[in-house]
Amino acid sequence: MLESLKINGGYVDFRKHNPIQFQPGLTLITGKNGAGKTLVGSEMIRFALFGSKALRRPASDYKKLDVELCFAVRGVSYRVTRSPSKALLSTADGFPMATGTTPVNAAVISLFGYGLAVFDIANCCNQNQVLAFSDRMLPTERKKLIDQTIGLAAIDELAAELGNEALAMGRDLKALQSRWESAPEEPAAPASPLSVDALRGEVATAHQAFVNVQVLKNALSQPLPELPEEPLRPEWFETFDADAAHQQSQVLTKAQERRTFLLGATANPPAAPEPYKAPEQPKPYLCPHTVEQLEAAIAVYQELNTLERQLASLDLPAMSVEQIEAGKNQLVLMNDWKAAQKLKLQGDAECPSCGHHFPNAHKALEHYAHVKDLPTCPEAPWTSDYLAYQLGLHSNYAKAGVLKAKIAALKPQLIFNAQDMLNNVRASAQAQQSWMDEVARGEAQAAIRLTAYDNKREIFDAHLAELAGLPDMSAYIEGLHQRLHELATYQQKLSQALLGAAAYQRAVSAQVEQQQALLKLEPVAATLPGLQAALETRLVYEADYRSYTKRKEDYDADYEKIAELEQEVADLKAGKAALVDLKVLIKSHLLPSLNMVASRLLSEMTGGSMQGIRMDDDFEIFIDGVHIQALSGSGQAVSNLALRLGLGQVLTNKVFSVFMGDELDGSMDAERAVFLVECLKKLRGSINQILLVTHKEQLMDHADQVILLGR
Repeated sequence: MLESLKINGGYVDFRKHNPIQFQPGLTLITGKNGAGKTLVGSEMIRFALFGSKALRRPASDYKKLDVELCFAVRGVSYRVTRSPSKALLSTADGFPMATGTTPVNAAVISLFGYGLAVFDIANCCNQNQVLAFSDRMLPTERKKLIDQTIGLAAIDELAAELGNEALAMGRDLKALQSRWESAPEEPAAPASPLSVDALRGEVATAHQAFVNVQVLKNALSQPLPELPEEPLRPEWFETFDADAAHQQSQVLTKAQERRTFLLGATANPPAAPEPYKAPEQPKPYLCPHTVEQLEAAIAVYQELNTLERQLASLDLPAMSVEQIEAGKNQLVLMNDWKAAQKLKLQGDAECPSCGHHFPNAHKALEHYAHVKDLPTCPEAPWTSDYLAYQLGLHSNYAKAGVLKAKIAALKPQLIFNAQDMLNNVRASAQAQQSWMDEVARGEAQAAIRLTAYDNKREIFDAHLAELAGLPDMSAYIEGLHQRLHELATYQQKLSQALLGAAAYQRAVSAQVEQQQALLKLEPVAATLPGLQAALETRLVYEADYRSYTKRKEDYDADYEKIAELEQEVADLKAGKAALVDLKVLIKSHLLPSLNMVASRLLSEMTGGSMQGIRMDDDFEIFIDGVHIQALSGSGQAVSNLALRLGLGQVLTNKVFSVFMGDELDGSMDAERAVFLVECLKKLRGSINQILLVTHKEQLMDHADQVILLGR
């Protein structure tokens, strides 16, 4: 059963419908073209369950698609979320069962027991696919589909698997029986009593002695190193003080480096800076008024503007006091006339003594005697609120007089262009201050440059004086360096000669020791060939003995297994025969049940005009004795639908009691479409949930639930 569906990121916006809840019974999905009826009614449900192969267009067109479907199989609820590249199947409480497209696809097929091909016949009829079962499938394909759905294909596969296993076991049995011509023979033990480990120790010792002999012979064959000669001592060696020469060289080198620095520092004497020249002073602005006078005049101008705006904002009355009083009198006269008319409507009374007629409200009418004889209602052009408003405006005359007096008093205090004058005065003062600041900065910078020049000149003169006291010692320093280099070369050669003499003495001593060791190792190395032969013989024996032991164990185990295989082959053959009998029994009941259910549905959908469907043993389809291909397009459509619904009830209804139809009534007239809906409603007892996508909104009254899209 379908529970709910969320669709996000597709080419139709379902945000105002999410989540779409599904109820048991017959659900109609309708709406305008492009509202996504097919997406909700079949495509997104099939995509959520079986992946991208259920989509009508390439998966690249659905990059942003994200779908969540809650559904139940055999009474257990699940939730699957899927996009073109990701998928997750979980239980209703969120426990993950499978993650990734391929694992989720396999898990869904395992839950249902069948895949998309069976689902699209037994649980779903897509748009323009009504004739798929009869017109687009060969009889052999219909047989294969039904066999896959009810498990006959699995029975065939299991029977074939049992037969193949029996044949394989028979081949293994023959192989085991032909494997042994006789029992394995135990190998003879070698003459040497030593174990493999002992022989390996002896061989290792002899081999190491052999290697050492070769190393010693190679070392003895090498010539002794030459005895080096002592180098010639310089003539000045005895009188030359190297430490004093080093110290003198360092002192003179530092003095020479200082002299080089001073030569560079005194190459270019510092130049005296240019004297500072002040910029031209700006001309001052001459104003006939002080700043205080200008600011006071600006304040007067602002106050005058405020008073004039207040004067302009005052509302003056449109009526005189006399006109207002006259309007009030007219309003009173109109209200009195209306009150008198209401009193007159109370009727007349008759005097019992004289028969004279008089108004029932004659006492009250005496108050309105001044208007009772007027034939029409007096006109009052103004309301009481308007008259009161006009009277209140008369107080503005006094306010206007006060404001005009203030304005007249302030106008003589105005100064023409006071704001411009004040701006010019301030700009001139700012320009003068900026000029004085610039002159002060220029003079300060000139003083700094002059001070810097004096400092540089003082340093330059000091460098000249120091340079005069430092003579050029480069040639003398070079001579010291040359004498020190010759001394270091002699000392290095002498050290190498002493080291060579010591190495020669060590080589002579080592050669004597190697000759003594060679005399001890040669007898031990001579035993290596015999020990290696004894070890090889022992290893071959032990390998042969292990092989014998293994073959003896295999021999005993194979003869035990031969008896087991003979019994298993007999059991497999008996199991295959039982599966063949089971398949015959299932098929003998399947087609009659399918034909009976489909015939009942066909009769209900056609109002009895078509009665029977029969699918024979060759899976050919006949309607009331006529082959289905001979019927009209509408007849084929309704017959296919009856077969699909029948397949759903007979084959898969206990697994997933849902049927979805997309535009099933598209090729039907109005009468047959109503028959179809009524038939689907009758199936509510045997199919838990039916979804029908349709354009015919007149069918909405026949549904248990209506999902209206795009509104």
